[in-house]
Amino acid sequence: MLVEKVDRIDLETLQRGLGNFSDVSGPAVRPRLSALLVEAEAELGRDRNMAAERGESFADQLKIDDPVAPVQALYLGRANTRGDAIVWLPKQKVMISGDAVVAPTPYGFSDLMEPWLATLDRMEKYDFQILIPGHGKVQRDRSYLATLRWSLADIRSQADALAKTNASAEEAAKRFDRTEQRRRFGATDGWTKRWLDSYWLDGMFDVAFKQARNLPVESSTDGGE
Repeated sequence: MLVEKVDRIDLETLQRGLGNFSDVSGPAVRPRLSALLVEAEAELGRDRNMAAERGESFADQLKIDDPVAPVQALYLGRANTRGDAIVWLPKQKVMISGDAVVAPTPYGFSDLMEPWLATLDRMEKYDFQILIPGHGKVQRDRSYLATLRWSLADIRSQADALAKTNASAEEAAKRFDRTEQRRRFGATDGWTKRWLDSYWLDGMFDVAFKQARNLPVESSTDGGE
């Protein structure tokens, strides 16, 4: 399956992710990571703007073979957009998730809930020890990924149940129980609650409810970014 729409390799994302990785990998690996970034940039074209304009696409993976720090850009399925790419460093057991995983508060208004869950399940099968999210602190275990998977499943479950009642979309949103969501994501004050609601719960619940009612949905993260 060809990655359509979002089919470019974002060098700045790769640099940010590998830069974060270099902070936790130790001095022996850092010089080689820097060299890999140079090689990647040269491969795509030395002019940064020209590289971004022409784009690079791949079907399932793009490899940078290196004996010290091999890099694989993977397409594991749709997540926050229809073209999310994951970067996997198998020797170092580091996964760079892009916006498929964002911390400490998720971000999404996507109609891709089922594919997103499936993609997270595929990520879980990799033997990573460090997860670098698209935003937020480096994760040194799998607990945040598990929380994100639970959150998506809980939103879908509540939306499905409320869609079977006579509640309107507005009434359903009011009846949506956010208590455990807020607890798990650490939204304990007014600011963090508003952040979680605005950037995650409100939009994702609205989409899930409309899908359960077979109503049309417009996705604002439809792979055009």
